[in-house]
Amino acid sequence: MMQTMKRAPTADTAGAQTNETSGASFKAIVHHLAEIAKIKGDNAERIDRAVAIIEADAPNRPTWAWAMDRRAMWVSSQNGSASYRVDGSCPCPDHKYRGLRCKHLIARDLIAAAEAIVGEVDHGA
Repeated sequence: MMQTMKRAPTADTAGAQTNETSGASFKAIVHHLAEIAKIKGDNAERIDRAVAIIEADAPNRPTWAWAMDRRAMWVSSQNGSASYRVDGSCPCPDHKYRGLRCKHLIARDLIAAAEAIVGEVDHGA
């Protein structure tokens, strides 16, 4: 059973933490992490698509949100027609049927890593 939503992710449902880290520094960190992933040999096209999903995030149209348990994240499709609950896997066709590391998984990893860096900076670590 494919887990998708036909709207932008705002919660998993009530009580989920929404994206509050959409500042310029966060997006700059995402870009740096994406470039590092490309250098390490990850699929550049999928990385660019993941970054596009993250960059499209806006208060009135969120493209990602952590689930209540913070182990999974809702990530929008690139065209915004669906959202996928992403944890260690993703129910999108690219991942599910081809077994490839999809843009939704990459977006989740980039967001988690960028949030960790922003948290370290904000907390003086």
